[in-house]
Amino acid sequence: MEMDQKIEDVSAKIIALQQKNTALENTIIQKTAKRQNLVSKMMQELQELNEKASKAQKKNEELTAAREAQKSHITDLESSLQNAANDRDSLMNKVLHLQQAIDEARKRKQALSEGLEQTKARSMALEVANSELDSVLEQKRNVKLGLTSQLEQCEIEMKDMNGILGEIQDACDKKQEDIKRLQEQLQTKQLEQEALTSEYRTEITQMMIKIELEKKTSYDMGSELQREEQLANVLLDRLKEVRASNSSMEQQCQMLEEDIAKTSTRAEELQVLANEEVEREEKVVEDLKGVEISLLDLQNYLAESNRKHEEFILKVTREKCEADEELKSAQHGLQNSIASHECMVQETMMLVNESRQSYAQHIEMKEAALMACRNEFHSLTQQVETASAEKDTLEAKMKDMLKMLEVTVNELEEKLLKKRAEQRPQAASTPISMVLPQPEQVSSAGDQQFPRGILKAPVPESLVSSKQVQFFGLSSDSEISLLDEPALPSTHAKTATVKEPSSEDDFMSNTQKSQSAQLIDNPKRIAKETQPRKFFKSRSQPIRNTGIQVVQGSPATSNMGFDD
Repeated sequence: MEMDQKIEDVSAKIIALQQKNTALENTIIQKTAKRQNLVSKMMQELQELNEKASKAQKKNEELTAAREAQKSHITDLESSLQNAANDRDSLMNKVLHLQQAIDEARKRKQALSEGLEQTKARSMALEVANSELDSVLEQKRNVKLGLTSQLEQCEIEMKDMNGILGEIQDACDKKQEDIKRLQEQLQTKQLEQEALTSEYRTEITQMMIKIELEKKTSYDMGSELQREEQLANVLLDRLKEVRASNSSMEQQCQMLEEDIAKTSTRAEELQVLANEEVEREEKVVEDLKGVEISLLDLQNYLAESNRKHEEFILKVTREKCEADEELKSAQHGLQNSIASHECMVQETMMLVNESRQSYAQHIEMKEAALMACRNEFHSLTQQVETASAEKDTLEAKMKDMLKMLEVTVNELEEKLLKKRAEQRPQAASTPISMVLPQPEQVSSAGDQQFPRGILKAPVPESLVSSKQVQFFGLSSDSEISLLDEPALPSTHAKTATVKEPSSEDDFMSNTQKSQSAQLIDNPKRIAKETQPRKFFKSRSQPIRNTGIQVVQGSPATSNMGFDD
């Protein structure tokens, strides 16, 4: 009975150790699952951070490209601004040239206005001279009328004096010499008059030629007007000479009238002389008409020159207005371009600052997320180390307890051997079975697998020869030999062979690989962060369905515990 009680105690302790081992396995499984979840989450977060970093890098590249484009656009704007400045300078130069041209045009206008005033004064003088010539012509016409009336009277007198012609013939004979002398004088005067008329004609033709030349050389108006003044002065001098000649002719006509009163031959000669004088006067009148025509042409030419000058002034003012409008439009366009350029520069600077701020915030967020991941990873590694330390302590305690149980079992086996040696005939007829919990007392926890290598004890010779010691409650596929080598639970293998997803961060991957290698090499670090748990469960909890089978021919060893 004592042996049965001890066997029950040993089986209870073994069950308690198995339950502790399952609890430890569950905690290790939970820790490893939690660690795997955290590692997967960390890897996902790292992958997301890498994606965000790649997106940020792409965004940074896009921003750099946009900044380069903005820089190129700014350089283009600067070049356009420089071109606009050059255009403005060229326009200012054009405006200065136009102002200089306008000043020169004003000077020319002033000179032309002065020339026009002078020409107007000269034309007024010519009009005065023309009026004087008209008055002279009127006087000559009056003289002509008087002479014609005198000729009529002379004809009447000649009719009256026909009767006394005989008396006068003697006197006429005497006077023939005087008449010849007078004829010679008249011929000389006629030659002089013809020379004067020829000179007048040549001068008029020269004046017409000069007027045509003056039309061709319209820009030298001052010299032309001076020449015209000289011609007018010459004409006035010639008119004075004509007047003087007319006065002399009048005197001669008076002398001839006196001679006609004396003789009829003298009257006939006077009539001939009067006719010649009339012809000369007609020629002079024609010459004066030509002078009037030339004066009218000169006036028309002056009016045409005035009109052209006014048209030139209007054209210059129109060009000046157009140049002013172009300058204003160019200045307005330049101001608009400068304002648009400043706005674009401000917008680009704002975009660059915003991109820099967003990039800096993104980098800060990325660094904060990386720091949080690293801190969480370090905390997880610390938890794993604490859990491994606690596991080591629990394994050490379990090894000590198993050694104690091994000693007690060995003692019990020795006692059993002695007792069986004493009762060997009875042992051949009755099977030896250890008092363990029956299958109906075991709960549904029997489906869980009990780890191998918990207990190894020497097998009695009687059991080797005849029977086997069995722990009930294990299925045929879950029977575990006590002679098998101890091995770690499947969770350790899973923890050791976890393949972490690939990551671009070499630091994180290297740390995870080193920690996984340390977990494989030294599983004692797993139990450092685990909380202290109860070693024994109450009787009310379900008992794990386990069984121990002693296989025939297995060597008896005293090694107990987990393999590191």
